[in-house]
Amino acid sequence: MDVNKTDITIYFKKDENMEIRKSDYSLEEYSMGKVKNAICEAYTTAGEECQESVIDSIVNNLFIYEGMTTLELRRQVENGLMSINKKVAKAYIEKNAENESNRKEIKKTDDFISNYFKASNAATGSKYDSNANVSNKNVVTMGQELYKSNNIRQNRYMITDRLAKKYSKKLAKQYLLDLEHHVLYKHDETAIPGMPYCVAITMYPFLEHGLTKLGGQSVAPTDLKSFCGEFINLVYSVSSQFAGAVATPEFLMYMDYFIRKDYGENYLDILSEKVEMNKKGRTLEQVIENYFQQVVHSMNMPAGNRG
Repeated sequence: MDVNKTDITIYFKKDENMEIRKSDYSLEEYSMGKVKNAICEAYTTAGEECQESVIDSIVNNLFIYEGMTTLELRRQVENGLMSINKKVAKAYIEKNAENESNRKEIKKTDDFISNYFKASNAATGSKYDSNANVSNKNVVTMGQELYKSNNIRQNRYMITDRLAKKYSKKLAKQYLLDLEHHVLYKHDETAIPGMPYCVAITMYPFLEHGLTKLGGQSVAPTDLKSFCGEFINLVYSVSSQFAGAVATPEFLMYMDYFIRKDYGENYLDILSEKVEMNKKGRTLEQVIENYFQQVVHSMNMPAGNRG
């Protein structure tokens, strides 16, 4: 049977005008320069001299066709390098494996961000810590979620490494198995590696020096208003260095001190008196309640150091 010539015609283009298909299925114009640079980088990584004549020989023997995948392109380069220098071929393979791993990690992160935005709340959006003390999801809480998988891996490595050195590799391996099968539960594995958990602080240095001893600019508070404002910054500053809660047992005692300083020792007897001469004309009780609300509401706002 005769076959029409047009049925078996293959249309060739110049290499530089062809499109290749990337791992995400998008098309990109084939670049001989990129391939040469990747090969030369492999030679440099392997500690070998990058000879242009050798690179040209490899590139010119590649069979490039329309729609070929980057995986196929790399396979041909790997084969070419293997026939010339196995050390360089290994460096090329390892570099591509690293890039591929990075691409997969980025894709996984991108998928998580999309799913987090679609989630009904912070708990359902969380992949690792759904019982965290967060009620509303936003870009801050999402940012905290992004790196929890890395933190878990690092925390587990630190503990298993210590177990292996102090006891045995067998015990370290068993520890991981018990975690994975929920025999053990490691509290707050998602926290930054090495970060301590809860803390209770004395506020006396804060009354003496403000936030200056913590690297801040605020000096010691002088009245009720500055005390409440600086106290909020104090808690945020300390909580950024701890994974758990920050306790300030002296808060109410020191708040009482500044109320007495501003309104007198017998302020409890004048709670119903108007102490503001502005348009609001609030009573002392309302003023105290307002400052207390300021502190409580600020403590419950999502922040970059909590999530």
